[in-house]
Amino acid sequence: MDFDDLLLFPLTLFAERPERLAYWQRRFDHVLVDEFQDTNAAQYRLVKRLASEHRNLCVVGDDDQAIYGWRGADVRHMLSFQEDFPARPSIKLEQNYRSTQVILDAANGVIAENARRLARRYSPPSRAGSPSRCSPPRTSATRRSGIAGELSRRAADKRRGV
Repeated sequence: MDFDDLLLFPLTLFAERPERLAYWQRRFDHVLVDEFQDTNAAQYRLVKRLASEHRNLCVVGDDDQAIYGWRGADVRHMLSFQEDFPARPSIKLEQNYRSTQVILDAANGVIAENARRLARRYSPPSRAGSPSRCSPPRTSATRRSGIAGELSRRAADKRRGV
């Protein structure tokens, strides 16, 4: 039995034996899915079946971080969640505690080009930050050399108290 079977066998069982689906719906009266943006079609069908009776479903995810399309994950599940579960509130977490405004402005500019995303704009708790730079290297060797040089420069600046 492989990963796909772990998803498809319960779906087949639930279709052929509705009493088994009812058992598991009673067993899990709340369903939580983390990294929801990375669910594939079978996973989403399984979640929808398990939560269809009680509708106590909470999903957490970030459509801007969908990275598993190569294995069947489909961010459209996240985009259509409000249609499939209209009574579920949507809470947007737009404050980013890891990055400065400069970095978030650059990121917002890049991800705004993605037509298949939920609308939101990230912002930091403070406005500070140094200007960002983008200088794409031509080869892997120049990328490594550039990173090593930048780290060396910063280490030297720190030793000098700059």
